[in-house]
Amino acid sequence: MKGYKGFAFFDVDSTLISINSMISFLNYYYMNGVSVPFQNRAEAFSRTLARFNRDIALGKDRYHMYREYYLLYKGTPAAEISALAYRWWDTQKRSEDTFIGETYRILEKHKLDGLGIALVSGSLLAVVKPLAETVGAEFVAATEIASEDGVFTGHVMGETMLGEGKAKAAVKCMADFGVYPSDCYAYGDHVTDLEMLETVENPCVIGGDPDFENIARERGWPVILPACKTTDSDSET
Repeated sequence: MKGYKGFAFFDVDSTLISINSMISFLNYYYMNGVSVPFQNRAEAFSRTLARFNRDIALGKDRYHMYREYYLLYKGTPAAEISALAYRWWDTQKRSEDTFIGETYRILEKHKLDGLGIALVSGSLLAVVKPLAETVGAEFVAATEIASEDGVFTGHVMGETMLGEGKAKAAVKCMADFGVYPSDCYAYGDHVTDLEMLETVENPCVIGGDPDFENIARERGWPVILPACKTTDSDSET
């Protein structure tokens, strides 16, 4: 295992990238997936997105939203999702607006300083993996879907990467690599990243969520206000 001075933990959506990977990949899956059962794929995606927006308006929490989201992949071979994810990311990474410039430059500086990079996301592990390879992440923690005989059941396996789940992943990474919280950094844009940021001694909030920005300022944490961000209705983890 490679040795690092410390680690920099990054949430993904609205922290490192400007797109909502969950919704963007779902759209790609609906349009290109072999296992998608709908004849009118665009209409089916629009209906699904409208349902999620209604749930948001009703105040349903992210844990509920994630459970409903991952059930959409029930019956799809894991290998199909993995292949689609690499094709999806290949199209996304070509856009100069995909990465949030301020955060990406921080990530690159941490690498130059000898820190390992960790991505911790509520998005699907298969979707985060291609991105992790692009940025050279040593550690990846994301939401996994259980499978039977290579086919997704739609049920989350293990921790959902929100709140406490993200914190546990960061603590495990630090323990596995033998680094100390004082030598580690963490970046997130939403209150569901708070517990992860609390595990290190160098937390930083990526602005966009006023409530989370207020928490950061109350604690004396730095807040970065990037020029390119997703809107609140589009942001995720």
